[in-house]
Amino acid sequence: IERGIYSNEQVKSKVKEAKDEILGAFRVSENLGFTVDANYNSSTGDYFDFINSAHNVVELYQSEAKERHIELKLFYNDSILKIWGDQKGIENALGQFIINAIKYSYGSTYVRIDIRKSQDNLEVDVTNIGFPIDEKEKNNFWDFGYRGKMAFEKHVNGAGIGLATVKKIILAHGGNVSCKSSRSDTKTSIFSFSVPLDNILNKISLL
Repeated sequence: IERGIYSNEQVKSKVKEAKDEILGAFRVSENLGFTVDANYNSSTGDYFDFINSAHNVVELYQSEAKERHIELKLFYNDSILKIWGDQKGIENALGQFIINAIKYSYGSTYVRIDIRKSQDNLEVDVTNIGFPIDEKEKNNFWDFGYRGKMAFEKHVNGAGIGLATVKKIILAHGGNVSCKSSRSDTKTSIFSFSVPLDNILNKISLL
């Protein structure tokens, strides 16, 4: 670009590629920050709108999805959904679910993100169509450094720390994580987390 060998449209394309690479590297480094922080908690928590956060996170992963012709679909009932917690941490957890779903999806499919309020909890499901979940392995997915046999067979990039980091963040908020295959189609996988919207006693104990 500096040498001026690209036309205007080529320059725009190259700048976008560079931006995507930089953002990708930033997301990896940010995730590692949560992973290596032995004292991570939500003591810096505050109220924030998770719907707005979800839109921002989905936008961050659009380039990775488009490379594989995967559509990111976001669904929710409440236009504003306030929760209390570490905004960066919760956004990181959602982002890890989304990038994981993209990596293990079949090309030209979709990743669906469902957000809902259930009593006093925020519940999030990230669904993709791809490699089936091995029931014997699914409890190990959340262990630091663990990679399932499908990751090796399909040569999926990763280090086995993304889901472990999600669990760390969500548990620090008093929540839970889970994964399962759809009852009607084993190729449809659902990764979920839930956290309290505003649990005063939990908030006090976390702080």
